[in-house]
Amino acid sequence: MKMKLALGSCLAALGLATALTFSPALACDGDKNAKAADKPAPARPVVAANVVAVDMKVGGMMCESCGEKIKSALAKMDGIMTVDVNQAGGLVSVKYDKTKTNPQKIAKAISALGFKASAEA
Repeated sequence: MKMKLALGSCLAALGLATALTFSPALACDGDKNAKAADKPAPARPVVAANVVAVDMKVGGMMCESCGEKIKSALAKMDGIMTVDVNQAGGLVSVKYDKTKTNPQKIAKAISALGFKASAEA
């Protein structure tokens, strides 16, 4: 009798452990769809024809830290590909995707940091 009870307890424990191990597989599809919706959409590839460069004349850059501040802020903008800062010459060169941003938005972002920015002609 003790043998049957012990065997029954082992099988019950095994069944519980198996159910706990495979419980995620029993989740509904709605849970999977919710997780998929949380993922950001894949980035669209950049088409070379949409890549444009602009040089911005920037006033008020006094040190390397100013240049890093501008670089960091522009890098966070959608469509910005590269940012090069020439602090001594007061120039910021930006390559960007013209379908996502434009020189006015770039100049506005630089101006929001406390610098004067304008696109060079």
